Amino acid sequence: MGSLMMKKNLSDSRPWHSLPPDATCDALGSTEQGLSQQEAQQRLAQYGFNRLAPDP
Repeated sequence: MGSLMMKKNLSDSRPWHSLPPDATCDALGSTEQGLSQQEAQQRLAQYGFNRLAPDP
């Protein structure tokens, strides 16, 4: 997998919440079991923590 690359441009198609799990996982380069430890570490190093920006 290596880096987070969407296989399809889903922004022009159905909303994320209406996609079946396998389509979402495929688009995000993941599985229903989640990422491997190595892939999770690579994505954390590349993208940082999954945090929301503070309110202005």
